[in-house]
Amino acid sequence: MEKKNATYIRVWANKIRAINFLGGRCKNCGDGNVFHLVFHHTKDKDKNFSEIKDRRWSVVLNEIKKCTLLCGNCHRELHFVKDTKRSELKRKLLEIKGEVKCSLCGYKGANLASLDFHHVKDKEFNIGTVCRGNGMPKALSKIIDEIEKCIVVCANCHAEKSVDKDKFIRSEKDILLKVMEIRENKDVKKEVLLLNKKGFLNKEICNELACSPSTVSTILKRCNRLSNSKRNGEKFYIKCMQCGKQFEVQGKYRYNHRQYCSRKCSGMDKKRKLEITKKDLKKILSSGTYSSVARECGVVPNTVRNLAKRYGLIETLKKNKK
Repeated sequence: MEKKNATYIRVWANKIRAINFLGGRCKNCGDGNVFHLVFHHTKDKDKNFSEIKDRRWSVVLNEIKKCTLLCGNCHRELHFVKDTKRSELKRKLLEIKGEVKCSLCGYKGANLASLDFHHVKDKEFNIGTVCRGNGMPKALSKIIDEIEKCIVVCANCHAEKSVDKDKFIRSEKDILLKVMEIRENKDVKKEVLLLNKKGFLNKEICNELACSPSTVSTILKRCNRLSNSKRNGEKFYIKCMQCGKQFEVQGKYRYNHRQYCSRKCSGMDKKRKLEITKKDLKKILSSGTYSSVARECGVVPNTVRNLAKRYGLIETLKKNKK
């Protein structure tokens, strides 16, 4: 379900981004409803939007640049061809139904192309498919029986009826966030290379540009650039936790847990002695545990326990607790 939801969000984010890119409104009538708007090709078409809607933004953008924005009604009327078998059958069915306008918004339109049959009861077959001459041919009596289960609506209202609005509202926040995150590949590539040149690590570039680690590594690989974490000459300075001395490390160790300048310092820090009198230790342990005392003194709990054992406080503490 999560994968399907991610695809749903990406599809709508691509559509909204494309609509905004083309001006956000129908070129003919000015309709700005995202459920009504479609993409009309004005140049040679490679693919429909439905074929690329879940692809990366750069693929969608290349196709959208050949389009203009129209609402469903204007798009249908633009492509309408008069005196064809399809248009004649549709006209005849609308006359039988006795409706020549949208039953929801009252839209009549310049021609019949913008009107559809929307099922409100159980659907046996799609009337639009029959009108187009696709699928098995149907007897006129069967088609008439089927249109009795329908209402006449315009293309815009039909598109809005077909959308699961509850799902869209539930995902709206994620869709808008995705719209804001989408970047053109060229811009990302340029920014990644610029930040890499400045010495940013891959992790820092991801945080800066809000993109995935695989995107950054792929761009650097294709451009024959090494990530800053793998550059041999790249040095960073860290302060030793034991002696306080500044020592240099290569970029790949920058985010590791290396905190000491040498093994000697590391060993000394791990074997740090607890210097405290018997009286003070007894007082502290009476109100706390080995772990809490160890935390305060910067040592491990066993160091506190061993010192208490050496002072002979173990039995005393047990009696006090009882």
